[in-house]
Amino acid sequence: MLEECPWNAHADNSAYIVQLANGAIAAGCHHGSCEGYGWPDLREHYEPGVYEGNGRGEDERHGVTAPIGGRDRDDATFGRPLALRTFAEIPDPGAREFDVEKILPKGYTLLFYGDGGTAKSLLTMSILQAISRGAEEWLGLEVGRKVACLFVDFELDESEQRRRAFEVAAGEGLSAPPSSLYYLSAVGHPPKEVLSYARSVCEEKGIGVVAIDSVGLALEGDPGSARDVVGFFRELDAFRAAGITLILVDHQAKLQAGESYQGKLQYGSSYKGNLSRSRVQVEPKKRGTNVRSLTLRQNKANFSDLAEPFGVKVVFEPGKILVSREQLDAADLSEERILNTYDRVLLALADGPAFPNDFYSQSVWGVEFATVKNNITKLRKDGLVQDTGEIEGQQREIELTEAGRKYVEDYLSRHAAEKRHGVTPPIGDRDRDDAFHDNGSGSAGREVTHEK
Repeated sequence: MLEECPWNAHADNSAYIVQLANGAIAAGCHHGSCEGYGWPDLREHYEPGVYEGNGRGEDERHGVTAPIGGRDRDDATFGRPLALRTFAEIPDPGAREFDVEKILPKGYTLLFYGDGGTAKSLLTMSILQAISRGAEEWLGLEVGRKVACLFVDFELDESEQRRRAFEVAAGEGLSAPPSSLYYLSAVGHPPKEVLSYARSVCEEKGIGVVAIDSVGLALEGDPGSARDVVGFFRELDAFRAAGITLILVDHQAKLQAGESYQGKLQYGSSYKGNLSRSRVQVEPKKRGTNVRSLTLRQNKANFSDLAEPFGVKVVFEPGKILVSREQLDAADLSEERILNTYDRVLLALADGPAFPNDFYSQSVWGVEFATVKNNITKLRKDGLVQDTGEIEGQQREIELTEAGRKYVEDYLSRHAAEKRHGVTPPIGDRDRDDAFHDNGSGSAGREVTHEK
Protein backbone atom coordinates (compact mmCIF):
# COMPACT_ATOMS: atom_id res chain seq x y z
CA MET A 1 0.00 0.00 0.00
CA LEU A 2 1.12 3.54 -0.73
CA GLU A 3 0.73 6.25 1.92
CA GLU A 4 -0.60 8.68 -0.67
CA CYS A 5 -2.18 8.21 -4.09
CA PRO A 6 0.22 9.66 -6.71
CA TRP A 7 -2.65 10.80 -8.97
CA ASN A 8 -5.31 12.34 -6.71
CA ALA A 9 -3.52 12.49 -3.32
CA HIS A 10 -5.87 10.04 -1.54
CA ALA A 11 -4.35 9.32 1.86
CA ASP A 12 -6.43 6.32 2.97
CA ASN A 13 -4.15 3.50 1.81
CA SER A 14 -6.24 3.02 -1.32
CA ALA A 15 -3.26 3.20 -3.72
CA TYR A 16 -1.06 0.14 -4.22
CA ILE A 17 1.81 -1.42 -6.13
CA VAL A 18 2.30 -5.21 -6.40
CA GLN A 19 4.35 -7.75 -8.31
CA LEU A 20 2.21 -10.52 -9.78
CA ALA A 21 3.11 -14.20 -9.82
CA ASN A 22 4.15 -13.98 -13.48
CA GLY A 23 6.61 -11.18 -12.73
CA ALA A 24 4.46 -8.34 -14.03
CA ILE A 25 4.19 -5.18 -11.96
CA ALA A 26 0.74 -3.74 -11.32
CA ALA A 27 -0.36 -0.54 -9.63
CA GLY A 28 -3.58 1.37 -9.13
CA CYS A 29 -5.98 3.03 -6.72
CA HIS A 30 -9.36 1.81 -5.49
CA HIS A 31 -11.01 5.23 -5.83
CA GLY A 32 -13.35 5.63 -8.76
CA SER A 33 -11.68 8.92 -9.71
CA CYS A 34 -8.46 6.96 -10.34
CA GLU A 35 -10.05 4.29 -12.53
CA GLY A 36 -7.81 3.39 -15.47
CA TYR A 37 -4.49 4.34 -13.86
CA GLY A 38 -1.89 1.54 -13.74
CA TRP A 39 1.78 0.77 -13.38
CA PRO A 40 2.89 2.65 -16.53
CA ASP A 41 1.13 5.78 -15.25
CA LEU A 42 2.82 5.43 -11.86
CA ARG A 43 6.21 4.99 -13.50
CA GLU A 44 5.61 7.96 -15.79
CA HIS A 45 4.69 10.01 -12.71
CA TYR A 46 8.06 9.41 -11.08
CA GLU A 47 10.12 9.00 -14.28
CA PRO A 48 8.69 11.52 -16.79
CA GLY A 49 9.41 10.58 -20.39
CA VAL A 50 10.38 6.99 -19.55
CA TYR A 51 8.31 5.62 -22.45
CA GLU A 52 9.36 8.17 -25.02
CA GLY A 53 11.46 6.87 -27.88
CA ASN A 54 11.03 3.19 -27.04
CA GLY A 55 9.32 2.47 -30.35
CA ARG A 56 6.13 1.21 -28.70
CA GLY A 57 4.10 4.39 -28.73
CA GLU A 58 1.04 5.21 -26.69
CA ASP A 59 -0.17 1.60 -26.34
CA GLU A 60 2.74 0.76 -24.06
CA ARG A 61 1.95 3.76 -21.89
CA HIS A 62 -1.33 2.09 -20.92
CA GLY A 63 -0.08 -1.45 -20.31
CA VAL A 64 1.98 -3.53 -17.90
CA THR A 65 5.58 -3.17 -19.01
CA ALA A 66 6.83 -6.38 -17.50
CA PRO A 67 6.29 -9.38 -19.80
CA ILE A 68 3.20 -11.44 -19.16
CA GLY A 69 3.25 -15.14 -19.83
CA GLY A 70 1.75 -15.96 -23.18
CA ARG A 71 1.23 -12.32 -24.24
CA ASP A 72 4.18 -12.22 -26.66
CA ARG A 73 2.60 -14.34 -29.37
CA ASP A 74 1.37 -14.07 -32.90
CA ASP A 75 -2.26 -13.00 -33.12
CA ALA A 76 -4.41 -16.11 -33.35
CA THR A 77 -6.83 -16.36 -36.26
CA PHE A 78 -8.70 -19.39 -34.85
CA GLY A 79 -8.63 -21.06 -38.26
CA ARG A 80 -10.43 -18.26 -40.08
CA PRO A 81 -8.28 -16.44 -42.67
CA LEU A 82 -8.99 -12.84 -43.50
CA ALA A 83 -11.54 -12.60 -46.32
CA LEU A 84 -13.07 -9.54 -47.93
CA ARG A 85 -16.83 -9.76 -48.64
CA THR A 86 -19.71 -7.52 -49.50
CA PHE A 87 -22.58 -7.57 -47.02
CA ALA A 88 -24.74 -9.21 -49.68
CA GLU A 89 -22.32 -12.16 -49.77
CA ILE A 90 -22.56 -12.80 -46.02
CA PRO A 91 -25.14 -15.53 -45.26
CA ASP A 92 -28.27 -14.39 -43.43
CA PRO A 93 -27.74 -15.28 -39.73
CA GLY A 94 -31.45 -15.16 -39.01
CA ALA A 95 -33.10 -13.43 -36.06
CA ARG A 96 -30.88 -12.46 -33.15
CA GLU A 97 -30.97 -14.99 -30.31
CA PHE A 98 -30.54 -14.76 -26.55
CA ASP A 99 -29.64 -17.54 -24.14
CA VAL A 100 -31.45 -15.50 -21.48
CA GLU A 101 -33.82 -12.79 -22.65
CA LYS A 102 -32.09 -9.42 -23.11
CA ILE A 103 -29.28 -10.00 -20.59
CA LEU A 104 -27.40 -12.91 -22.23
CA PRO A 105 -27.00 -12.59 -26.02
CA LYS A 106 -26.10 -15.91 -27.64
CA GLY A 107 -22.46 -16.10 -28.69
CA TYR A 108 -21.42 -12.93 -26.86
CA THR A 109 -20.23 -11.82 -23.43
CA LEU A 110 -22.18 -10.83 -20.32
CA LEU A 111 -20.23 -9.02 -17.58
CA PHE A 112 -21.96 -9.91 -14.31
CA TYR A 113 -20.54 -7.78 -11.52
CA GLY A 114 -21.14 -6.39 -8.05
CA ASP A 115 -19.67 -5.99 -4.60
CA GLY A 116 -18.35 -8.96 -2.64
CA GLY A 117 -20.96 -11.13 -0.93
CA THR A 118 -23.77 -10.35 -3.38
CA ALA A 119 -24.34 -13.98 -4.38
CA LYS A 120 -23.01 -13.42 -7.92
CA SER A 121 -21.58 -16.96 -8.08
CA LEU A 122 -24.83 -18.52 -6.83
CA LEU A 123 -26.87 -16.56 -9.36
CA THR A 124 -24.46 -17.64 -12.10
CA MET A 125 -24.89 -21.25 -11.01
CA SER A 126 -28.66 -20.76 -11.13
CA ILE A 127 -28.48 -19.34 -14.68
CA LEU A 128 -26.35 -22.25 -15.91
CA GLN A 129 -28.68 -24.81 -14.37
CA ALA A 130 -31.70 -23.18 -16.00
CA ILE A 131 -30.05 -23.21 -19.43
CA SER A 132 -28.54 -26.69 -19.22
CA ARG A 133 -31.80 -28.34 -18.13
CA GLY A 134 -33.89 -26.42 -20.66
CA ALA A 135 -36.01 -24.39 -18.24
CA GLU A 136 -38.59 -22.14 -19.83
CA GLU A 137 -37.36 -19.06 -17.99
CA TRP A 138 -34.92 -17.75 -15.40
CA LEU A 139 -36.37 -15.27 -12.92
CA GLY A 140 -39.05 -14.23 -15.38
CA LEU A 141 -36.67 -13.88 -18.35
CA GLU A 142 -37.12 -16.35 -21.18
CA VAL A 143 -34.41 -18.98 -21.71
CA GLY A 144 -33.64 -19.30 -25.41
CA ARG A 145 -32.30 -22.83 -25.70
CA LYS A 146 -31.26 -25.99 -23.90
CA VAL A 147 -27.49 -26.49 -24.18
CA ALA A 148 -24.64 -27.89 -22.11
CA CYS A 149 -22.90 -25.37 -19.85
CA LEU A 150 -19.52 -25.10 -18.11
CA PHE A 151 -18.63 -23.39 -14.81
CA VAL A 152 -14.90 -22.47 -14.77
CA ASP A 153 -13.93 -21.83 -11.15
CA PHE A 154 -10.91 -19.74 -10.20
CA GLU A 155 -12.32 -18.82 -6.78
CA LEU A 156 -13.26 -21.91 -4.76
CA ASP A 157 -12.83 -25.69 -5.11
CA GLU A 158 -14.83 -28.62 -6.42
CA SER A 159 -16.10 -29.72 -2.99
CA GLU A 160 -17.69 -26.36 -2.20
CA GLN A 161 -19.03 -25.88 -5.71
CA ARG A 162 -20.56 -29.36 -5.72
CA ARG A 163 -22.32 -28.51 -2.48
CA ARG A 164 -23.66 -25.29 -3.97
CA ALA A 165 -24.71 -26.94 -7.23
CA PHE A 166 -26.76 -29.59 -5.43
CA GLU A 167 -28.30 -27.02 -3.06
CA VAL A 168 -29.37 -24.79 -5.97
CA ALA A 169 -30.86 -27.84 -7.72
CA ALA A 170 -32.66 -28.85 -4.51
CA GLY A 171 -34.12 -25.34 -4.33
CA GLU A 172 -35.76 -26.11 -7.68
CA GLY A 173 -37.13 -29.40 -6.41
CA LEU A 174 -34.52 -31.47 -8.25
CA SER A 175 -32.40 -34.29 -6.86
CA ALA A 176 -29.23 -33.25 -8.71
CA PRO A 177 -27.90 -30.61 -11.10
CA PRO A 178 -28.43 -31.25 -14.83
CA SER A 179 -26.13 -33.91 -16.28
CA SER A 180 -25.09 -31.44 -18.99
CA LEU A 181 -23.70 -28.91 -16.50
CA TYR A 182 -19.93 -29.33 -16.30
CA TYR A 183 -17.40 -28.01 -13.78
CA LEU A 184 -13.72 -27.15 -14.18
CA SER A 185 -11.52 -26.22 -11.22
CA ALA A 186 -8.71 -23.82 -12.15
CA VAL A 187 -6.96 -24.06 -8.79
CA GLY A 188 -3.20 -24.47 -9.24
CA HIS A 189 -3.23 -23.98 -13.01
CA PRO A 190 -2.17 -20.95 -15.08
CA PRO A 191 -5.19 -19.12 -16.53
CA LYS A 192 -3.93 -19.50 -20.09
CA GLU A 193 -3.79 -23.29 -19.67
CA VAL A 194 -7.26 -23.35 -18.09
CA LEU A 195 -8.85 -21.30 -20.87
CA SER A 196 -7.20 -23.37 -23.59
CA TYR A 197 -8.42 -26.61 -21.99
CA ALA A 198 -11.91 -25.17 -21.47
CA ARG A 199 -12.14 -24.26 -25.14
CA SER A 200 -11.14 -27.78 -26.19
CA VAL A 201 -13.73 -29.51 -23.96
CA CYS A 202 -16.46 -27.17 -25.20
CA GLU A 203 -16.09 -28.65 -28.65
CA GLU A 204 -15.88 -32.19 -27.30
CA LYS A 205 -18.97 -31.91 -25.04
CA GLY A 206 -21.08 -29.56 -27.14
CA ILE A 207 -20.92 -26.84 -24.49
CA GLY A 208 -22.63 -23.60 -25.56
CA VAL A 209 -22.36 -21.39 -22.44
CA VAL A 210 -19.27 -20.88 -20.26
CA ALA A 211 -19.12 -18.94 -16.98
CA ILE A 212 -15.74 -17.75 -15.67
CA ASP A 213 -15.63 -16.99 -11.94
CA SER A 214 -13.94 -14.63 -11.58
CA VAL A 215 -12.26 -12.24 -14.01
CA GLY A 216 -9.93 -10.90 -11.33
CA LEU A 217 -8.17 -14.27 -11.03
CA ALA A 218 -8.52 -15.36 -14.65
CA LEU A 219 -6.88 -12.21 -16.01
CA GLU A 220 -3.09 -12.40 -16.10
CA GLY A 221 -1.84 -8.89 -15.48
CA ASP A 222 -3.16 -5.60 -14.13
CA PRO A 223 -6.98 -5.27 -14.22
CA GLY A 224 -6.53 -1.52 -14.41
CA SER A 225 -4.45 -1.73 -17.57
CA ALA A 226 -6.30 -1.36 -20.87
CA ARG A 227 -3.54 -3.36 -22.57
CA ASP A 228 -3.90 -6.34 -20.24
CA VAL A 229 -7.71 -6.33 -20.28
CA VAL A 230 -7.79 -6.16 -24.08
CA GLY A 231 -5.26 -9.01 -24.15
CA PHE A 232 -7.52 -11.09 -21.89
CA PHE A 233 -10.53 -10.53 -24.15
CA ARG A 234 -8.44 -11.53 -27.15
CA GLU A 235 -7.74 -14.82 -25.37
CA LEU A 236 -11.51 -15.22 -25.10
CA ASP A 237 -11.94 -14.68 -28.85
CA ALA A 238 -11.48 -18.43 -29.32
CA PHE A 239 -14.81 -18.98 -27.52
CA ARG A 240 -16.56 -16.26 -29.49
CA ALA A 241 -15.26 -17.64 -32.80
CA ALA A 242 -16.94 -20.94 -31.89
CA GLY A 243 -20.24 -19.21 -31.07
CA ILE A 244 -19.92 -19.88 -27.32
CA THR A 245 -21.68 -17.53 -24.90
CA LEU A 246 -19.60 -16.19 -22.00
CA ILE A 247 -20.59 -15.05 -18.51
CA LEU A 248 -17.76 -13.18 -16.81
CA VAL A 249 -18.22 -12.81 -13.05
CA ASP A 250 -16.40 -9.75 -11.73
CA HIS A 251 -16.07 -7.44 -8.75
CA GLN A 252 -16.65 -3.70 -8.71
CA ALA A 253 -14.57 -0.80 -7.44
CA LYS A 254 -14.75 -0.08 -3.72
CA LEU A 255 -17.58 2.25 -2.75
CA GLN A 256 -16.35 5.52 -1.25
CA ALA A 257 -18.24 7.98 0.95
CA GLY A 258 -20.71 10.02 -1.09
CA GLU A 259 -20.68 7.63 -4.06
CA SER A 260 -23.74 5.80 -5.36
CA TYR A 261 -23.67 2.02 -5.72
CA GLN A 262 -25.42 2.34 -9.08
CA GLY A 263 -22.69 4.66 -10.29
CA LYS A 264 -19.97 2.04 -9.77
CA LEU A 265 -18.71 -0.05 -12.65
CA GLN A 266 -16.58 -3.19 -12.77
CA TYR A 267 -13.20 -3.00 -11.04
CA GLY A 268 -10.31 -1.89 -13.21
CA SER A 269 -10.17 -0.79 -16.81
CA SER A 270 -13.32 0.44 -18.52
CA TYR A 271 -12.43 -1.90 -21.40
CA LYS A 272 -13.98 -4.78 -19.41
CA GLY A 273 -17.36 -3.17 -19.96
CA ASN A 274 -16.53 -1.80 -23.39
CA LEU A 275 -15.73 -5.27 -24.73
CA SER A 276 -18.77 -6.96 -23.17
CA ARG A 277 -22.07 -6.82 -25.04
CA SER A 278 -24.24 -6.92 -21.92
CA ARG A 279 -23.52 -5.76 -18.39
CA VAL A 280 -25.56 -6.54 -15.27
CA GLN A 281 -24.92 -5.18 -11.78
CA VAL A 282 -25.95 -7.01 -8.60
CA GLU A 283 -26.72 -4.77 -5.61
CA PRO A 284 -27.43 -5.99 -2.05
CA LYS A 285 -30.55 -4.44 -0.55
CA LYS A 286 -31.36 -6.36 2.62
CA ARG A 287 -29.53 -9.05 4.52
CA GLY A 288 -31.23 -11.15 7.17
CA THR A 289 -30.66 -14.50 8.82
CA ASN A 290 -30.24 -16.96 5.94
CA VAL A 291 -31.77 -14.57 3.41
CA ARG A 292 -30.53 -11.90 1.02
CA SER A 293 -32.54 -9.44 -1.04
CA LEU A 294 -30.80 -8.12 -4.14
CA THR A 295 -31.47 -5.88 -7.11
CA LEU A 296 -30.34 -6.88 -10.60
CA ARG A 297 -30.00 -4.07 -13.12
CA GLN A 298 -28.79 -4.24 -16.69
CA ASN A 299 -26.89 -1.06 -17.49
CA LYS A 300 -25.56 -2.01 -20.92
CA ALA A 301 -27.27 -3.78 -23.81
CA ASN A 302 -25.86 -3.78 -27.33
CA PHE A 303 -28.53 -5.94 -28.95
CA SER A 304 -31.83 -5.02 -27.27
CA ASP A 305 -33.41 -2.49 -25.00
CA LEU A 306 -32.41 -2.74 -21.35
CA ALA A 307 -34.16 -5.28 -19.16
CA GLU A 308 -36.23 -3.73 -16.39
CA PRO A 309 -34.42 -3.82 -13.03
CA PHE A 310 -35.88 -6.43 -10.69
CA GLY A 311 -35.45 -7.85 -7.21
CA VAL A 312 -34.07 -11.28 -6.33
CA LYS A 313 -34.52 -13.14 -3.07
CA VAL A 314 -31.99 -15.81 -2.08
CA VAL A 315 -33.00 -18.02 0.85
CA PHE A 316 -30.57 -20.48 2.45
CA GLU A 317 -32.27 -23.51 3.97
CA PRO A 318 -30.69 -26.76 5.16
CA GLY A 319 -29.66 -28.63 2.03
CA LYS A 320 -31.19 -26.17 -0.41
CA ILE A 321 -30.90 -22.65 -1.79
CA LEU A 322 -34.04 -21.01 -3.13
CA VAL A 323 -33.73 -18.26 -5.75
CA SER A 324 -36.84 -16.27 -6.67
CA ARG A 325 -37.80 -13.02 -8.31
CA GLU A 326 -39.22 -10.19 -6.22
CA GLN A 327 -41.15 -7.20 -7.48
CA LEU A 328 -39.53 -3.85 -6.75
CA ASP A 329 -41.98 -1.37 -5.27
CA ALA A 330 -42.53 2.11 -6.64
CA ALA A 331 -40.10 3.73 -4.20
CA ASP A 332 -37.31 1.31 -5.18
CA LEU A 333 -37.98 1.79 -8.89
CA SER A 334 -37.93 5.58 -8.54
CA GLU A 335 -34.27 5.30 -7.48
CA GLU A 336 -33.23 3.25 -10.50
CA ARG A 337 -31.02 5.44 -12.70
CA ILE A 338 -31.55 3.38 -15.84
CA LEU A 339 -35.22 4.45 -15.87
CA ASN A 340 -36.13 7.82 -17.34
CA THR A 341 -36.69 10.77 -15.00
CA TYR A 342 -40.29 11.24 -16.19
CA ASP A 343 -41.31 7.80 -14.90
CA ARG A 344 -39.18 8.07 -11.77
CA VAL A 345 -40.99 11.23 -10.61
CA LEU A 346 -44.35 9.50 -11.04
CA LEU A 347 -43.14 6.43 -9.12
CA ALA A 348 -41.80 8.65 -6.33
CA LEU A 349 -45.31 10.09 -5.87
CA ALA A 350 -47.01 6.68 -5.71
CA ASP A 351 -47.22 6.78 -1.90
CA GLY A 352 -48.77 10.25 -1.78
CA PRO A 353 -48.11 13.98 -2.24
CA ALA A 354 -44.57 15.26 -1.75
CA PHE A 355 -42.31 18.23 -2.24
CA PRO A 356 -39.54 17.51 -4.78
CA ASN A 357 -36.89 17.79 -2.05
CA ASP A 358 -38.67 15.02 -0.14
CA PHE A 359 -37.80 12.39 -2.75
CA TYR A 360 -34.86 13.87 -4.68
CA SER A 361 -31.17 13.72 -3.83
CA GLN A 362 -28.46 14.07 -6.47
CA SER A 363 -26.40 11.16 -5.13
CA VAL A 364 -29.36 8.76 -5.51
CA TRP A 365 -30.99 10.10 -8.65
CA GLY A 366 -27.78 10.79 -10.54
CA VAL A 367 -29.32 13.72 -12.46
CA GLU A 368 -29.37 17.45 -11.79
CA PHE A 369 -32.31 18.92 -9.88
CA ALA A 370 -33.06 21.06 -12.94
CA THR A 371 -33.79 17.85 -14.86
CA VAL A 372 -36.30 16.78 -12.21
CA LYS A 373 -38.00 20.18 -12.28
CA ASN A 374 -38.21 20.15 -16.07
CA ASN A 375 -39.89 16.74 -15.97
CA ILE A 376 -42.35 17.90 -13.28
CA THR A 377 -43.32 20.77 -15.58
CA LYS A 378 -43.88 18.32 -18.44
CA LEU A 379 -45.91 16.00 -16.18
CA ARG A 380 -48.16 18.92 -15.23
CA LYS A 381 -48.73 19.70 -18.92
CA ASP A 382 -49.48 16.02 -19.59
CA GLY A 383 -52.07 16.00 -16.81
CA LEU A 384 -50.30 13.35 -14.72
CA VAL A 385 -49.34 15.49 -11.69
CA GLN A 386 -50.88 18.56 -10.09
CA ASP A 387 -50.13 21.00 -7.30
CA THR A 388 -51.79 20.40 -3.93
CA GLY A 389 -51.71 24.09 -3.01
CA GLU A 390 -49.12 23.58 -0.27
CA ILE A 391 -45.99 25.73 -0.59
CA GLU A 392 -42.69 25.35 1.26
CA GLY A 393 -40.17 28.05 0.46
CA GLN A 394 -39.99 28.14 -3.34
CA GLN A 395 -41.26 24.60 -3.79
CA ARG A 396 -44.80 23.47 -4.47
CA GLU A 397 -46.13 20.16 -3.18
CA ILE A 398 -47.27 17.89 -6.01
CA GLU A 399 -49.42 14.78 -6.28
CA LEU A 400 -50.59 12.32 -8.90
CA THR A 401 -53.78 13.06 -10.77
CA GLU A 402 -56.25 10.28 -11.47
CA ALA A 403 -54.52 9.79 -14.84
CA GLY A 404 -51.16 9.74 -13.07
CA ARG A 405 -52.30 7.04 -10.65
CA LYS A 406 -53.55 4.96 -13.57
CA TYR A 407 -50.17 5.44 -15.31
CA VAL A 408 -48.27 4.20 -12.23
CA GLU A 409 -50.63 1.24 -11.71
CA ASP A 410 -50.15 0.17 -15.34
CA TYR A 411 -46.38 0.62 -15.05
CA LEU A 412 -46.15 -1.53 -11.91
CA SER A 413 -48.41 -4.13 -13.49
CA ARG A 414 -46.10 -4.39 -16.49
CA HIS A 415 -43.07 -4.60 -14.23
CA ALA A 416 -44.47 -7.42 -12.09
CA ALA A 417 -43.24 -10.80 -13.29
CA GLU A 418 -45.98 -13.31 -13.95
CA LYS A 419 -43.48 -16.16 -13.96
CA ARG A 420 -41.23 -17.39 -11.22
CA HIS A 421 -38.02 -19.34 -11.57
CA GLY A 422 -39.08 -22.94 -11.06
CA VAL A 423 -39.04 -26.41 -12.54
CA THR A 424 -40.52 -26.09 -16.03
CA PRO A 425 -40.84 -28.42 -19.02
CA PRO A 426 -37.66 -28.80 -21.08
CA ILE A 427 -37.56 -26.73 -24.23
CA GLY A 428 -38.03 -29.81 -26.39
CA ASP A 429 -41.42 -30.43 -24.75
CA ARG A 430 -42.79 -26.94 -25.35
CA ASP A 431 -45.36 -26.07 -27.95
CA ARG A 432 -43.90 -22.80 -29.15
CA ASP A 433 -41.98 -21.19 -31.98
CA ASP A 434 -38.33 -21.18 -30.97
CA ALA A 435 -37.50 -18.21 -33.18
CA PHE A 436 -36.48 -14.97 -31.51
CA HIS A 437 -37.54 -11.70 -33.07
CA ASP A 438 -35.14 -8.80 -33.36
CA ASN A 439 -36.08 -5.98 -31.04
CA GLY A 440 -37.23 -2.98 -33.00
CA SER A 441 -37.11 -0.46 -30.17
CA GLY A 442 -34.28 1.52 -31.65
CA SER A 443 -32.43 1.20 -28.34
CA ALA A 444 -29.76 -1.26 -29.46
CA GLY A 445 -26.44 -0.41 -27.91
CA ARG A 446 -28.05 1.82 -25.29
CA GLU A 447 -26.12 2.28 -22.08
CA VAL A 448 -26.95 4.31 -18.98
CA THR A 449 -27.58 7.91 -19.96
CA HIS A 450 -28.44 10.87 -17.81
CA GLU A 451 -30.83 13.50 -19.09
CA LYS A 452 -29.51 17.03 -19.32
